[in-house]
Amino acid sequence: MAIAQISASLFASGYTLPSVIANEFTEAVGDVYSVRSFISCRLVLITIAVNVIARLLVWRFTGSESAAA
Repeated sequence: MAIAQISASLFASGYTLPSVIANEFTEAVGDVYSVRSFISCRLVLITIAVNVIARLLVWRFTGSESAAA
């Protein structure tokens, strides 16, 4: 089994949260659903935060007009 590590290079391989959900817990024993739901909720919160920050940046640099007119 490979060990998940954070690399300083942008081009190095790595693990995403969906791949951890799909691959790492196939043989787990015990309370797997709470771990999966925790990682899934974290992924959803990260996605919402990135989208909110992106929307705020669009509004700031384009004014208050709609970006998808």
